Amino acid sequence: MDDIEEMKKLIKQLSTTCNRVNENDYVKDGIIYCYKCHTRKQRPFGLKGEPQKLVFCLCKCESDRRDRLEKEKHEEEVKKQIEDMRSKSFLDKKLKSWNFENDDLENEKVTNTCKNYIKKFKEFRADGKGLLFYGGIGTGKTFFACCIANAFIDQGKSVLVTNFPRIIN
Repeated sequence: MDDIEEMKKLIKQLSTTCNRVNENDYVKDGIIYCYKCHTRKQRPFGLKGEPQKLVFCLCKCESDRRDRLEKEKHEEEVKKQIEDMRSKSFLDKKLKSWNFENDDLENEKVTNTCKNYIKKFKEFRADGKGLLFYGGIGTGKTFFACCIANAFIDQGKSVLVTNFPRIIN
């Protein structure tokens, strides 16, 4: 089969998938228009040396609907990828939900330092700088580390949260 025949077959296939004619649609100048958005549902089309035919296409509201559905699907996929990353990033599953929204702001200076680190991560990384949390039990070291990790995961970055005893072992 030559290219012209393949193209004709493809046009016919595409035209039939776009054929969503509603009983309220109307014809103007021999072309079907959508009753909602008043844009074409058909367009003249022809290959070189071939007579033009009317082929179906998406009207504006159908095109917008398709775009919205694709965007929703993409957002769902991103959400699933982030949840998958979050599951793989935390050895202790209870830490997956620790983020700045749960911060009691008891140590606002540390909170702001952590948020600034996330915001300017590329600069810190280029300069070889990081954060080191130290202090006694219950001072928020793990909490803030998990907040940072979750913020990076939300940005699509891969992380692994562990602790010093696990590293030593």
